[in-house]
Amino acid sequence: DDYFNDLLEKCQGNDYDSLLKYREISIKKDDIKEWIFNDKIPEEKVKEASDIIKECVLHLLYNSYSDESLDYLRKEIVITFPKDMNAKWENGEAIFYFPNTYSKHKFLLF
Repeated sequence: DDYFNDLLEKCQGNDYDSLLKYREISIKKDDIKEWIFNDKIPEEKVKEASDIIKECVLHLLYNSYSDESLDYLRKEIVITFPKDMNAKWENGEAIFYFPNTYSKHKFLLF
């Protein structure tokens, strides 16, 4: 929500372009929430959903890392939507993000 709320705050204005941008961001916010919480990401929207979630994650990390580190993370973070999680050690480590949790700690590092 923080990512989308910050985008929406930047669209404050009564002109046509601001209202159009606000509407576009609001629809995208509602879509991504519905896709994730209902586990129904349309096949043609998987790339868009992963890009949006990546930006949301980077937004959460923005004040905690340097620009150089954020650039590295932007290139290296991969967002996937597994149907289940295998606990075996595959490539060293993985970070799992659980958007449905009410905890403020939504990331788990393995």
